[in-house]
Formats: sequence, structure tokens, C-alpha cells
Amino acid sequence: MIKKILLSFVVFSIVQMAQGQIERMPFEDGFTYTITKNTPTSITQRNLKDAAGILLYDDFENYAEGFDPQKWSVKRSSDINGTDMAEATSPAWFVCNPASFYGNGFNYINSGEYSAAISYLAEDFTWLISNDTLDVVTADLMLHFWLNYYNTPAHPTLFHVLAQDVEEGVWYNLQSWGEDSPSNQYQQRVSIPLDTLFNAGVEKFVIAFVYENVDNSGFQVAIDDITIGTIEAPVLRISPYHLPYSTIPASLAGTFSHTLNIFVHNIGDDYSGENAAVTVTIPMLNNFESVVTLDKPIQCGEQKIYEFPQKPVFVNQNDYDIIFFLDMAEQSSIDTCSFRFAVTQDIFATDYCNSSGVFGGVSPGKNVVFGNFYNIKDTVVASGIEIRWPEFSTQSSFKGYIYELNPVDSTVFLIYQGLLQKQAQFTDTIQTFTIEPRLLLPGTNFFVAVEQIGNTPLGVGYDRVRKGHFWRLNSQQRFERVSNPSIGNVAVRLKITPPVNNPLLSFTVTDGTDPIEGAVVQIAGENELITNADGFVSTPLANGIYTYNVSKDGFIGFADTVKIQSASVHKNIVLQEAFDFTFTVTDNLDNPLPNAEILILEQTLVTNADGEAVVSLSPGNHGYCITKSGYIPANGSIAIPADTTVTLILEASELTNTVNFAILQQHNNEPAAGVRVSLANYGVKFTNSSGEVSFNGILSTDTGLEYSLFKHGYHSVTNTISTLNSDTTVQATIDIIRYSLIARVLDTLGNAIMDAGVTLGGSTVMTNVLGYAVIDNLIPKTTMQLKVSKEGFVTQIDTITVTDANVRKTIILKEEDTSSILPVEEISLYTVYPNPGNGLFNVKGEGVFSVQVFDLTGRLLYSHANGNGIVPVDLTHRAAGVYIVKVISKGHSQSLKIIKR
Repeated sequence: MIKKILLSFVVFSIVQMAQGQIERMPFEDGFTYTITKNTPTSITQRNLKDAAGILLYDDFENYAEGFDPQKWSVKRSSDINGTDMAEATSPAWFVCNPASFYGNGFNYINSGEYSAAISYLAEDFTWLISNDTLDVVTADLMLHFWLNYYNTPAHPTLFHVLAQDVEEGVWYNLQSWGEDSPSNQYQQRVSIPLDTLFNAGVEKFVIAFVYENVDNSGFQVAIDDITIGTIEAPVLRISPYHLPYSTIPASLAGTFSHTLNIFVHNIGDDYSGENAAVTVTIPMLNNFESVVTLDKPIQCGEQKIYEFPQKPVFVNQNDYDIIFFLDMAEQSSIDTCSFRFAVTQDIFATDYCNSSGVFGGVSPGKNVVFGNFYNIKDTVVASGIEIRWPEFSTQSSFKGYIYELNPVDSTVFLIYQGLLQKQAQFTDTIQTFTIEPRLLLPGTNFFVAVEQIGNTPLGVGYDRVRKGHFWRLNSQQRFERVSNPSIGNVAVRLKITPPVNNPLLSFTVTDGTDPIEGAVVQIAGENELITNADGFVSTPLANGIYTYNVSKDGFIGFADTVKIQSASVHKNIVLQEAFDFTFTVTDNLDNPLPNAEILILEQTLVTNADGEAVVSLSPGNHGYCITKSGYIPANGSIAIPADTTVTLILEASELTNTVNFAILQQHNNEPAAGVRVSLANYGVKFTNSSGEVSFNGILSTDTGLEYSLFKHGYHSVTNTISTLNSDTTVQATIDIIRYSLIARVLDTLGNAIMDAGVTLGGSTVMTNVLGYAVIDNLIPKTTMQLKVSKEGFVTQIDTITVTDANVRKTIILKEEDTSSILPVEEISLYTVYPNPGNGLFNVKGEGVFSVQVFDLTGRLLYSHANGNGIVPVDLTHRAAGVYIVKVISKGHSQSLKIIKR
């Protein structure tokens, strides 16, 4: 139905627009991105400007100073009727260049250096109207243009295209975009038939693009490469469909299968499905070649994805240029595009910043954890996180994480967390952060992520790959997919190494400049080691957690823990020169105070009969606190080596108390020894073998005195206590960090077994559709019996040992011997078509059956009961990927895999 809007024809004039337009960021207010490089865009229209049948063509490339008033007018009205139309004031439609939107204008240009754009703050209805009067010469007349339009439920963007009958003053609404419209950020050209004008008897017309503002709720809009006319032949263009990973490590190369696809877009007349093909070649891969025939019709403005029949196998470490050629008999020249894929020694990446260039930096906001998933199909060791930075000027600290995905419910297990530093020397280049090795077992995804912790945007490099995306972790510890073609993939990468059977723990000990020979390295439970002339020493160790101490006469010792996980670990230790310092503690009558406690650097010194205590300290400033029952505590700071002694006078007081701590382990109610107890403004002590420790000489307070409890392998505790006029005993518990069993049950053919019972420690969990079962809350350093059973299969019994990580176990169940039963040939009773597909599938079978659809985590997405014959399945609102369809009928069930493109 044609919508008519009556409007008097007016004479239009141009309004010069400012370039500093305001841009609404995608994905909520905390999200920011900055463009640092403006790579020239492709000219997607090619030579259509001069093609026969073109009435109007404008790519805005000749408007560096603003719209040509002979060509375009910018107007504003209070409604879509335009009855009070007047000149528009800024913000309004303007000629967008790369400097627009405060440097982000490049995102709003489809080709060349200019486009027409409008900020989301433009008021009311803002019109961009062509001044060229065009003739309606045929019913086949088409309007084509490229549109940058972004729309979300929270921020609906309203946009309209209208045409005016010049002689009658009637406006026709050709197409509108609103709350339910899909985003189109120059992903697909808009094609609108103008047959409505021909059928209505319109002889001459002008075109208008109208932005509608409703409470500043929408996003900015841009248009480019406008064509009005007829094109009598198809014009096919191709663009890359990038692989999910841009880089894979050589040790995992053989575990991946790669399917090549290509985007084909028709910007001309309808294509019949004949006489065109796309060839892909990979010169560095034994001259690999595959051809796909474009054998299906492609309508004007339509875009399709084609899959190549042959799959490349990448094994050797190399850079591979993947080159596509379109050959079409009706076109005078071929079209071509390419991208680069790499097999490297140790880097896993999803972004194409190294080959395509880094376009800028992206920051989803403060305290937002974001990054990429990496599918690990063989045992490897995570040895680092790599970031590709754009150009930047501000250094900042941030956090790095590696999570393991729970295959049952998509929750995550944290396996690494560290504080990292973005450094100035790595601007516009790659920075690698070495981490303590973490063993990654095959069969699941690992989420490698970063988090901005300050107010300065982190700015991780992004590549603008059209199908690119990344993930962020929300407050419910659930993953959200972030997809925007203006951003694409982010350069958060995983560095891995193959596991080693006999890992080494090595040390290099220096004084900060020169190596220290003869330093003693004592690893708990191992023989003493002595560094050589280079300050180096090493020893092989089995997997586990080790405590070590490094010492040398005349230096301050160093102690820490290290985790060995199928990878060698090297520690660079800097020992600092030791300087003796003497504390003298007296009362106000100059009498020495014995048994006063001095808390400094997590040490507790006790004064002797002369009120003295001696300690060796490294250079620097060190704070201390001195306490004694019946005296007001004293705090201070000393500078080493400038200071060598200090005398403290404590004043007597009856208002001091003792704070006692009694700490138990929550899982077994036994005393927790070696717990680090920190008491605000007083210092740090450690619990004894009975889980107890006392702080003396604590001032009375009712405002709450904060304390914290920490022990490696346990969850930290922070709380407050009152010390008003009495001694206080804090009875607290610390809970050990628990782990999970991730079991997968398969049959002898490798098929997942659903509803198998996995029993461990009295708990039984049934496997999901992918054969996974997860049992949580396992205590470290325990060995337990594992039982797996399923009717019709032989029960398996095994043992597992929980150390300091999740336990992964694959159990193969053999079918029970049914040789006495006559075999029945099993056939597939159900089919799914089209498969692969774009989201609309049909499950076909005989009789009555039910359908359930699961994602690869086993989460139920869709259910249809009592279907008959054909059951439709709608996954159009789901992300592209693999899904599992389970079909259930009386006496039979079958699982099928479907692929959504």
C-alpha cells in the first residue's frame, strides 16, 4: 500500500554543517572505541556512475566543503508530513569525512573519503533532499544506496526514505526503518523498487532521506553511494568470509578443519544463476584450488554465502594468502579479494590486525571482562597472553584472565588472573605477557580476557572484520556476544606451548645488576641447590605446587610458591643487600620495654630485656607498628640505608586490649595453620599450628577494625570487629578452593551418551545431550571412586585424584553383550533440512514425535511436543554455529547436528 503525504513543493538551499558531531557508542554508555588508522575503503560501486540507465549517482566525494546546494538541501520539520519544513540547524545531515564524529568518521564512510551522515541528537524530522528532478521513465526504476544503520531494543533508530511527485506535491513513503528493523552497517546495499511511482502516474520526482528523533533514543545514521536508475545486467561483487581463527599454533594445526566461504553481493539486475563461479587459491599450500559455481539466482540487492567444496589442511608453520576470484561471463572483468591466515609457533588469535591492519582501540568499559574463546583440542600449556595495541599515549594497568568454560551450563572456572601493565614502548605493536604456565586439557573452550580497572579506556586493537565478534562476561558470570562490523574482532590472544614430560624449575639470581654466585635455593621437600657463576641453577620437578626460598649472606632472602604444570618455569630473582637496623623501645621514664612486638614487612620482632630488636632490611622505606599490652601503639616509617636505629617511647594506657584469632578450615573443621592475618593499621601475623594468633596493645574502638585472612589455596576473608573496652576473640573459618570433575561419557564409536549416571563421593549427575556431567565442590588432595553407568552398557569404575585444578575425564562405555538377540538394522528415521541453513529448519519424520534443540553447552533452546510429519525450527535469532536437535518418539530417540550460517 502506498502511503501519501501532501506537501507543498519548496525551493531548497544548503546549510553548512559542523563536523564535530556526537556519536552514540554501541553496547551501552561505558563502551568506547577510537580509530587510529584510516585505511582507504573500497569503491564498491565501481563504474556504475557512468553506466547506461543511471539517472542519479552521488558518492559525496566532491563535497569536501559541504553539500553542493545545487544537488542537496537539508531541512527540518516537526513531523513526517513536513508541513512546517524550514532550514535545519546543526546537528543535521552533514558531509562526513574521517575526522567527523571526533575522529571516528571513517566508520560511517562506505567508499572513498566522504558520505552523508547525521548525529542521533538531530532534532525532530531532519531531511536530506535531492534537488535533481528525475523522470520516471520505466517501472523497473530502482533506488540503491549503502546504509549505515544500527538498531537495538534499548535504542531504536527511526529512518525513512521518501519520494515526492514534483508536479502534485505528494510524498510517497518508500521504506521505513524502526524498532524491529535489523542493523545494517554497510553490510548490504539497500535496493528499493520505484514501481510505485510509475504505477501512480508520477512523471517527475525527488528523493528524501529522513532521520526521525524520539527523545534522542536512536543511533547515528549514514548513507553513501546513491544510485537511481536501471541496470540491465547483474553486477556481482565478492568480499571475504574470514575464518574463525586468524592464527593457530602449529601444535594444534592438525586438530582443526577449515571450511572456506565467500560473500557474493549483486548490486545490478537480477542474476539468473548461470555463467558465474568463484575460485579460491592458496599459493603457499601446494597451490590449493577450489571452485564454487554460483548456480542459484541472486536478486538485485541480495547477498548470499557460498561454501567451497574442498577444505584446505594447514599443517606447516607459514603465512597463507587466501585469494578469491569471481569470473562471470556477463562482466568484462573479474572481481577479487583476499585475506591472510597464519600457522605460527605458539599464538592463537581471532583478529586479523597483523595482516589487515589495526584500525583502533576498543574498550567495553571499566570493570568489564572481555576477550575471545579458544577451542583446545589437544593438551597444551598456556604460557602467555598477547595483546595487539593500536597507537596510544597513556599507559595503564589492567587485569588478565584465563577461564575454562563449563560445558554443561556455560559458567566459568577461573584458572589464571594477573595484574598487567600496558607500556608506552608497545604503542602500535604487540605486547606479550608471560604468565605462570597453566595446563589446558582438550575438549572445551578457554576464555582469554582482559579488564579495564581504571578510568582510562584500555583500547585493545580491533580489525573491522565484517563477521568478527568478541565476548564479554556479565555480572551473572554469563557470556554475551559482542558483534559489530565497525569493530569486528579484538586482539586478545593466547600463547601456548606443548606440554613437556620432565619440566624444569630454574632460577637466575642477581643483585639487580650482576649475577649472584653461591645463592642457596631451597625447594620444600627437595635437595638444596646452589647457583653457579652466572647465578643460575635448575632442577627437574614433577607437576605440583612448591614453596621455595632463595638466600645469600648479606642479602635479604626471598620466598614464594611456584606451580609446575607440564611446562618448565624460570624465575628471575633479585636479592637486595641487607642492612641491620635496631629498634629500641622504652617507656616515658626511659625504662626499656621488653616483649614489645614490632610488626614490619610481615615479620614480628620481640624486644629483649634491653628493649631492643635487630632486623635486616632491604633499601627503601618501610612502615612499622609497635604494640605492647598496657601501652598506646606507635606507628612510623624508616628509610634504609640512611636510618640505622630508632628509639620509640610508648605511653602507658589502660585502654588497650588483646585481639585473638582462632581460625578453622571450613571443609573439615580443623585448625588452619599458616593463615596470613592482617589487622588494619597494626600489621601482619600468621596463625600457629593450632590456627591461633594474638595481637596485643590494640586500642579500644567501636567503629569497626578491619581484618583480612589469606592462605594459598583458600578463599580470602575480610571483615570488621569491635574492640571496645574488652579483649576480643575472633572465631572465623576459611574455605578451601574447591574444584570440579568434568566427565564426558562416549560409546565405543565416539558418540555422546545422554542420561548416563556419573557417581562420585555419593553424588550422581546425569550426562546431558553432549555426554557431559559436572560434579562440583571437590576437595583438593583427595582420591575418590568414580562410577559411570547406563542401561544397556557395561558399568565402568575408576578412581580420580583431585589436586589443584579441575579434573577432566573421558569415559568410554561398551555396550552389553546382546548376541542372543537378533540384530536389527538401525536406520535414520528423521532428517533436518536445509542443513546448513540461515536459521529456518524443518525436522521431517513419520508419525508423532517431539523435538528439542540444544546449543553446544547442552542448554535447551527450543522444544516442540507432539509434532506430526514436519516440525519447523526457528533459530534466526540465534548466533551462527552448530546446534544439536534431539528427536524423540515412542521407543526411539535420535540426535542430529545442524549448522546455522
